[in-house]
Amino acid sequence: VPNAQGDLTLSHLNLDAVTQFILGTGTTDGDGKSQWPQQAFLANPLFPVSFDLKLTAGDADAGIIGHIRNFQTAATLTEGSLRLADTRGDLYGGRLEGMFELRNTSGTGLATGQFTLDQAAIDGLYRPQTGIPPVRGKARISASVNATGTSMAELVGSVAGSGVVSVGGLEINS
Repeated sequence: VPNAQGDLTLSHLNLDAVTQFILGTGTTDGDGKSQWPQQAFLANPLFPVSFDLKLTAGDADAGIIGHIRNFQTAATLTEGSLRLADTRGDLYGGRLEGMFELRNTSGTGLATGQFTLDQAAIDGLYRPQTGIPPVRGKARISASVNATGTSMAELVGSVAGSGVVSVGGLEINS
């Protein structure tokens, strides 16, 4: 199995493409506003490779979550398990720090994450499709989540965990 180690700096990183490498092409397609894809995850990652990289990207596209600027992580891939440790970046005007892991065990996906998003703009986190945002302010979100499933629909449907949300400077638009 090929193994890459070292430091990698990119101007742009597509995290959805990395996810599809683990779960299968097309398994994460969707906008998060309608039904989640029901396509079954692959029994094994697309091809055997492993890496242990200090990864830095000016912009990391995290799909429906948004773009994480100044992204940094210690990325490890081995035997169908991707771990992003010491992850840091700027998201919605706030600072994201945490750990994320995605595993594919014989077609069953397991996702775990522990993170804090501090000083994030609430109107970036929650924005209706039309009109002005109903709320403004800054949020601190700390959470620990996990999910399991054989498709993205099952994975999202099984999300469980705990967390705390604190809000400062709250403005409600009427």
